[in-house]
Amino acid sequence: MVNPHSRRPLDADLLDPSDRRVVYPQKVGVSSNGIISTQHYLATQAGNDMLNQGGNAIDAAIAAAFALGVVEPAASGLGGQTMMVIHLAEQDRTFCLDGGTRAPNRTPPGALERAEQLRGYR
Repeated sequence: MVNPHSRRPLDADLLDPSDRRVVYPQKVGVSSNGIISTQHYLATQAGNDMLNQGGNAIDAAIAAAFALGVVEPAASGLGGQTMMVIHLAEQDRTFCLDGGTRAPNRTPPGALERAEQLRGYR
């Protein structure tokens, strides 16, 4: 397969590793408390700073998400969505957070029974 703009086979770097071309090197933040990676180095730094100040992975994810809302406002922000699998080691507890669905606009607090909220595999 050939890229029509470069006349160079798309797999040329597999044939000749010395011909690899770096487009945009990504930055990864490493801390003694964890690792974080985002699409923008300033957001990665915000998450890494949170880890270095004693925060956990959830704190770092929130810090990075807020930073992404500043450095990439068209792609991230408070109106975004999230999915997380969280394991709290000290409590030996694992759960999932679905922040990708919307609650009905006019549902009064407490209208849904707990049994109705917990759907899925049991």
